[in-house]
Amino acid sequence: MTTKNPRLMVTLEAPVYSQVKEIAKQCGISLSLAVRDLIKKAIEWDATFQALSDKNMMEDISESLQEIKNGEKGKNWRQVLK
Repeated sequence: MTTKNPRLMVTLEAPVYSQVKEIAKQCGISLSLAVRDLIKKAIEWDATFQALSDKNMMEDISESLQEIKNGEKGKNWRQVLK
């Protein structure tokens, strides 16, 4: 029998286990869902940190925000995908 989602065994240190158990209790979800959500958040924060650390990307974002502030509309996303 195959499953769509592989199973993973995780060992948590006692203080971490207590914190995750409390989060699960407050949210009314299982411990495994609480751990999954925390892992997903960690991955998202890592991606955010990488973006914020990329000097070129931050310059592009700053330039884009300035263009928006100046009222420049830019290209429609459909035009960009062509």
